[in-house]
Amino acid sequence: MTVYFLRHDSDMAKCLRHLKEASHLIEGVGRVGVCNANFDYEEIFSIPYWAMVINAGLIDKLAAFNENITVEGFYSSTIVGNTMVRAFTVSGIWDLDTQTRWSWGAAKRKATEWGLKFVTITAETTVKEIMNGRAERDFLKKGHSLVFMSLDGKKVFSQQ
Repeated sequence: MTVYFLRHDSDMAKCLRHLKEASHLIEGVGRVGVCNANFDYEEIFSIPYWAMVINAGLIDKLAAFNENITVEGFYSSTIVGNTMVRAFTVSGIWDLDTQTRWSWGAAKRKATEWGLKFVTITAETTVKEIMNGRAERDFLKKGHSLVFMSLDGKKVFSQQ
């Protein structure tokens, strides 16, 4: 799931004119939308993704931040712990203007500031441990999926 904010003066926001019903217009500020890789969800409270965005106050928080960004994450009851309560857990923030992913630290600070959960980092490992399979074995035996990121934040890959 991805929540996006596009400033009203950005070229990207102008591309959404045909999708007015699928995003929330904040007059003179920008648009907030909810999408996945294939679909832009219409702004209806009965859609769980939009309900989460509205209940978390993300429309106002993203408008106040006023940057072209996406907040990527998972909307699930089992992403962190095995609760039966569905929650949005942020896995990253993408700067649309520079086409770069925020560092984990910056994304976690912003998610926390906005009152959102951030993916749990259970351990750090080295490339050598990944190459010899030890890291994978240790993570998977604990029931975790693997998400690896280089220290500079430029390369991310995962294994489930």
